[in-house]
Amino acid sequence: MTIKLLRAVSFFLALSLGLAACEARASFVALEDRARAHIGEPYVASPLTQDAPHGFDCTTYVETVLSEGYADVYAALNLIRYRDGEIGFFTRNHFMENMWIPNALRHGFIEEIVLADVDKSSIDIDLAEWYLANPETKDKNTAYIGQARKQERFTAHVSYLPVSRINNISPGRLPAQAVVFFLRRYPAPRYSWLRNDNAVMITHMGLLFGGARLYHASSARRAVAVEDFLAYLRTNRGVYGVAFYRVTR
Repeated sequence: MTIKLLRAVSFFLALSLGLAACEARASFVALEDRARAHIGEPYVASPLTQDAPHGFDCTTYVETVLSEGYADVYAALNLIRYRDGEIGFFTRNHFMENMWIPNALRHGFIEEIVLADVDKSSIDIDLAEWYLANPETKDKNTAYIGQARKQERFTAHVSYLPVSRINNISPGRLPAQAVVFFLRRYPAPRYSWLRNDNAVMITHMGLLFGGARLYHASSARRAVAVEDFLAYLRTNRGVYGVAFYRVTR
C-alpha cells in the first residue's frame, strides 16, 4: 500500500512539475509575442507629455509589454510606471536606478539576474535640479517649483556587465528572457543635475530573448524594432555595460 501511495505521489509530483514547466514556456512565448506585436509602431520621445502623438519611447514600450501579461493591464501599467501605482509626475519612476527597478522588484514584475564578473555603477543625482531643468514640463508654476525643491539628492548603484566582457560570454549563457538596461559612462558631469565624475548610468532599455533578439523602441530607427543584441552593442560604441532582470510574467 505504501509503495502504491509513493508511486501515486511521484506521478502527481511529476505531472505538476511538467505543468509548471509548460506554464513557464507558455509565459516565455507569450512575452515575446507581446513584444513582437508592437514592432513598427513609431518611436516618440517623451510620449507621456500632453498632446504627444501615439508611440513609445524605450521605457513606455517595456512598461506596456510587461503590463499586457496581466488581467488588469491598466492597473499593472500604473503599478510599473508610478511609485506604488500613485499616478503623478513626481511619483513617476523617472530614474531606473533608484525608482523604476526597485519599484518593479518590490511589486514582483522582475527579478535580478546575477552574472559573474560584474561591476557596480554609481550615480549622484540632484533630483531637485533635475525636476527644475526637465524639458517635459513646460508650465513650471509655483506649485511645481515648490514640489521640485523638496526632492532630495540621491546616490544609486546597479550591478552591470561591462561590454568589454560580453565577448567572453557565449550567447547561450546570456538570459533567455530579460529586461535589459544599457549603461553609458560620463567621465565628467554632462548635466547640471549629474554631480559625480565617471558616472555610469542607465540610458536605454529593451527586452532580450534567447540571449540574441533585442526588442526595443529605437530612436535611431524611429520605431519599435528587433535586432541582434550583440550587433547592437558593436554598433553602439557608447554603451558601456548592460544589466539584466528576469521578467516574472
